[in-house]
Amino acid sequence: MTNVSPWPASSYGARLNTVKYRYTWITPLTFSPLGKHSMYFGAQVLFRSDDDGNHWQVISPDLSAKKADAKNCDNPNLAQARDCGYGVIYTIAPSPVAEDVIWVGTDDGLIQLTTDGGRHWKNVTPPDVPAWGRIDAIAPSPFSAHGAYAAVDLHRTGKFLPMILKTSDDGRTWQKIVSGLPEDQFVMVVRADPEREGLLYAGTNRSVYVSFDDGGRWQSLALNFPTTIVRDLLVHHGDLLAGTQGRGIWALDDLAPLREMTPEIASAPAHLFQPAAAWRLRASENHDTPPPPSTPLGQNPPTGAIFDYILNKPAQGAVTLTIRNARGQIVRKFSSDDKPEKLKANRYFQKEWVGKRPALSAEGGMHRFVWDLRFPRPAALSYNYKISAIWHDGTPLEPDGPLVLPGHYSVTLKVNGKEYTQPLTVKLDPRVKVGPTALQEQLALAKEIEDVLGAVVKTYRQVNGLLQTEKKKNANSAKTASLTELANKGQPSLASVAGVLASLANAVEMADAAPTQGQRAAFSRYRGQFNELLKRWKKLR
Repeated sequence: MTNVSPWPASSYGARLNTVKYRYTWITPLTFSPLGKHSMYFGAQVLFRSDDDGNHWQVISPDLSAKKADAKNCDNPNLAQARDCGYGVIYTIAPSPVAEDVIWVGTDDGLIQLTTDGGRHWKNVTPPDVPAWGRIDAIAPSPFSAHGAYAAVDLHRTGKFLPMILKTSDDGRTWQKIVSGLPEDQFVMVVRADPEREGLLYAGTNRSVYVSFDDGGRWQSLALNFPTTIVRDLLVHHGDLLAGTQGRGIWALDDLAPLREMTPEIASAPAHLFQPAAAWRLRASENHDTPPPPSTPLGQNPPTGAIFDYILNKPAQGAVTLTIRNARGQIVRKFSSDDKPEKLKANRYFQKEWVGKRPALSAEGGMHRFVWDLRFPRPAALSYNYKISAIWHDGTPLEPDGPLVLPGHYSVTLKVNGKEYTQPLTVKLDPRVKVGPTALQEQLALAKEIEDVLGAVVKTYRQVNGLLQTEKKKNANSAKTASLTELANKGQPSLASVAGVLASLANAVEMADAAPTQGQRAAFSRYRGQFNELLKRWKKLR
């Protein structure tokens, strides 16, 4: 391997004594998002490499607070240490809109700026930043080469106070923007949303916060986020990622609702946010024993269409959510009054594996509801738990409703008699190479199976109802025997046909493909058996 660091290949202890550059325990390394994507590395000076670290050049003077006439540098006190140049670069922030604009923050309390790629530098430190106030993060504006936001960590100075500063004129003037942040937390990172101007995110030593008005007011974004130090935040493909100290990496999926939020929406009686495109995926494809609860696992994003909505206050009556296809036909409908499913299934494991069914909320506040992109579950005499279980997240039941086709849909939220409608796009799994005709044939057969299965279940319940009545009259009568054979004991019986059709429904929906000839033949055979059983039932009845 080749050492591409800007210091000689020597031991750390030797470097401290022989190398003229200083480093911190968190040494900043970053890339320019523009042009040649230069790589920058910080000591007390700034290094740049244009060939992935094979060669480096120094493009700045000493950017720390070092003074040429500093004294007592062999055994300095805190103030003297700063003058002696014990500070180093702690954050490097190239502008996303101007290649030659680079912001630098040091751990001894300075903000430095170059607008010409390092040829000239200017100290633009705001007067509010104290000595040794560590510049933990600088976020250049994604919309202006002259703007930036700085997070200043004051806890080393003995002050557990928040400090975020912003400038729009190359650092000539700065404004403190901390309203709404807790007064006993210090800020470690600030980031600007790259798509919506004025949308900011901040991480402190305890939580995550958001501002919709360019820092005018902050509010909590914690949700289920743990109480922990937030070292870094990153907006990545429409999600917000948070790097913590000791609690792993967390993700807030889909920032679209935050980007859409306005004061008008916040004060409206209700609002349904524009949902992101939904990928047509199956929730879990694990076909082996699920990992035990003690296994440390990350959490996947929800599978399906994610609907975010806000209610200014609790709804008067039920809240409904209706999904329609491009022809206006109802595909699925949910209500806050929906009761939990009571399905006959043999649970042979701890109830914590079952999970909770998603529920539509009618309470005031911000809510998220996930639709799994499936039609309603078909009727069946009994259901089976799949092996693809996740502790606390749930264990799927089979048979389930078939997946909807890729295409355009609409979703309507109804609250207090008023409707709010948004378009929804369902996209095919990009890993799947199958034509629309195959998926249409798959859905058509799944619907046919569902219809026949529903008729079988209905007939079985009718037969079983009469059977229970006859048993009370005469358990050994010929009619009782005939009904028993029709319902359960015959070869075939209504119960056996229902079981096969439920299994066939699972098989047809197992993969994104047209039905096989064997599946079509099996359906034809058992549909025929049901028709014969139905004739016998009509005679008995």
